[in-house]
Amino acid sequence: MKTWVDKYKPETLKDIEGHNLSLAKLKEIISTKGIALVHGLTGTGKTSSIYALAKDLNLEVMELNASDIRNKSSIESIVGNALGQMSLFSRGKLILLDEIDGLSGQQDRGGATTLAKLLSDNQFPIIMTANDPWDAKLAPIRKKSEVIEFKTPSHITVFNVLKKVCKGEGIIFEETILKDLARRAGGDIRGAINDLQSLTSNKELNKEHLEKLDDRKKEESIFNALRLIFKANNTSDVLGALDTTGLDFDEAMLWIDENLPLEYSGEDLAEAYDKLSLADVYKGRIRRRMYWRLLVYRINFMTAGVNAAKEVKEKGFVNYKRTSRILKLWQANMKYAKRKAIAQKLAKDFNVSTKRMVKEVIPYLKIMYQNGQDLELNLEPEEVEWLRA
Repeated sequence: MKTWVDKYKPETLKDIEGHNLSLAKLKEIISTKGIALVHGLTGTGKTSSIYALAKDLNLEVMELNASDIRNKSSIESIVGNALGQMSLFSRGKLILLDEIDGLSGQQDRGGATTLAKLLSDNQFPIIMTANDPWDAKLAPIRKKSEVIEFKTPSHITVFNVLKKVCKGEGIIFEETILKDLARRAGGDIRGAINDLQSLTSNKELNKEHLEKLDDRKKEESIFNALRLIFKANNTSDVLGALDTTGLDFDEAMLWIDENLPLEYSGEDLAEAYDKLSLADVYKGRIRRRMYWRLLVYRINFMTAGVNAAKEVKEKGFVNYKRTSRILKLWQANMKYAKRKAIAQKLAKDFNVSTKRMVKEVIPYLKIMYQNGQDLELNLEPEEVEWLRA
């Protein structure tokens, strides 16, 4: 099945939302056979815009991915040949070097310098893309290039793209919900279209779909946080690792606890668990004293402390797993806490003890609510939802 990202990829400049100034600069550089370094966040439309512009200018695109040409010899042979070849179709040619961030890794000691030398003798326009063009090792390339930024699209721009896709696919949607989906994309048009396709198999977009998306994003985010905590070489880089997960620190701590043995062993594992236990100590102190200034110490032990417990960080991929037994216990405790809170609130109204309310009354209330009865009790909406669940 063709992805909607491919299906609705812009064919010409008329199909592109936003980036008017950037495209005008790019068009001028291509027309003068110049060199450009285009940068912007993932999914903002850099590569697809270049292809659309090339089509409008009747140019053949010869694309090379920098991750495939990481060393001096491959750059000299592959890029050098590309710069010397004429178009296969007897028309103009544009050379696209995608993701040249790939040249800045440790494996490449002279790749950027070699590429910069080749750029000095170009017969065709050369466009390079990067997510971060300011890497120090890319300095030789920047000096030879016009740096053009593809700014992060506004949520209205993303919304307009999604609206076009919805109409093309016959998706039923409310504008407020589609705008909410566009805001959550953070300017990543490609990601927004992928989310839309995954959520609308029934040809409809509703609020429940966005809630499912939140759960999925949360899990993806904690996986990224775990990789940072376990693998980052600079301890200071992990201090904010949990900020974007959307999890409270209790649940995040359970994720770390579950996956520690997958990354650490021996003395490193013992040291990491020692740091995690210190985080738990500070949790207890915060709870007893209600002294929230201690929270920073809890977070530091959970993140930087665990990270520093292992001196050598393996770079291989590890398939982290959801917390199982401990998380289920925590979720059960949260469920019982909700039940107890409801019982305490209603005990006076029913003139019974909290204990009796839990054992004898709450079960009947759940049955009544689950059968659609509205008892008009003094409860918050989330407490009513708990009784209905």
